[in-house]
Amino acid sequence: MADCDTYVKNGATLVAGCIYTIPQDAGKSTSFSFCLPDAGTARVIIANDVLALTSLRTNTCFEVIFGIENEYRTERGLLLDHGEARIEINNSPSATLLVARNGDLVTAASTGISIRASVDAVCTDTRVVVESGTVDAPAWIVSPRPSVGCAADALTPPRSSYAVGDGTLACPATLLEIDGIYSALSLTGTLALASGQQVFLLARVPGSPDAWFQLNPNRAWLPFDGQFTPFYSAAGDGQIKLPFLSRLSVLGLPRDTELYLGIGSTVDDMVMNRRYCGFFTLGL
Repeated sequence: MADCDTYVKNGATLVAGCIYTIPQDAGKSTSFSFCLPDAGTARVIIANDVLALTSLRTNTCFEVIFGIENEYRTERGLLLDHGEARIEINNSPSATLLVARNGDLVTAASTGISIRASVDAVCTDTRVVVESGTVDAPAWIVSPRPSVGCAADALTPPRSSYAVGDGTLACPATLLEIDGIYSALSLTGTLALASGQQVFLLARVPGSPDAWFQLNPNRAWLPFDGQFTPFYSAAGDGQIKLPFLSRLSVLGLPRDTELYLGIGSTVDDMVMNRRYCGFFTLGL
């Protein structure tokens, strides 16, 4: 019979076969972490949810993150510090399974969830594979500031790809840099706009006929109703940067959706002079 402690101790290595609770006062410390046994499964009770944790690589450790807000409560979650682990839950459809380094959460969307998470040694990003069940999370959760050595697909949302460019705008190669998490894109770059020129963000869902959506100034994707609404209008001449394009939500857009950016004094100017480009395709 395993020698089990009641509570997780800061910095401890758990014992396989035991059930531990994260202590209520653990958040008083500046850091709280623990490691998994190299073989076997240990269970940890966190925010009333029992997570089964199995190490898939030696030296696998978690940090406990406190003060996570959701719709119902303030809770705690696990951040994979290094290594690789399987995380399973069977008793709750609303548990936080994992916290990403950029603050995003992997949460259970039903019961019977199993995910496999690993930290990329170069990028220190977290790769998540859903083995069973449904979660509201990605195949990649990326760092907001990935290192130079990151793999190319660590800079894009999961299972996504660059679209074939069109029009005359030089994107994405020279106009935009694309960063992303599982739910949103962030674009950075500089546009040279004249006073009165407008920026349009469009989404094309291929089909018969194609369906078009546009991003309005309130950052909502709305069906195209025959009239283009600019996302941004320049008040004067000059170079503008694009931090206002950060974290564009793409959760409501279906697979194979193509994203377009265009500029012009009018829609006709944008279309007739081909001042647009397709810069991204959402994958499976």
